[in-house]
Amino acid sequence: MSKNWFRHGPIRMTIKHVEWRGGRANYRPRIPKDLQVHYDGKEFHFESLGTKDPAVAARKAQQTTKRLDRKWSLLSSSDGGELALREEAMAILQKHGLKPGQAAEYAKYDIEPERFVNELLIESLDQDGQALGIVAERLPPGLRVGYGFSE
Repeated sequence: MSKNWFRHGPIRMTIKHVEWRGGRANYRPRIPKDLQVHYDGKEFHFESLGTKDPAVAARKAQQTTKRLDRKWSLLSSSDGGELALREEAMAILQKHGLKPGQAAEYAKYDIEPERFVNELLIESLDQDGQALGIVAERLPPGLRVGYGFSE
């Protein structure tokens, strides 16, 4: 399932898991047998790499391989709960225009992403509607992970 895209004498470069349709690169690795249940029994994962350029396709295929390897590792090591929690945390960060690990950069300039912090404070309110700050135990799991508390 590799595409021979450059050959010069004895040098040949291939891109693993990439096939070409209509001149466009598509990523198509085999899904591990034990994880096919998470993909409705499908044997292959398929996604467009959105390019006709072999060099760009190689870079995107490598990035996609790393992403899927992480995802499949999480699915293999658990019932999928940890993966779902991480995806929820990523969605929360994206909703606020944030990225994982960005807290250090905000701290360097002594600023905070106000909307995100306000959501954390609201979720940290006690039964009387009072908050003494961000309380990890009161946060929903996705916010806890998104904020950086370990789960």
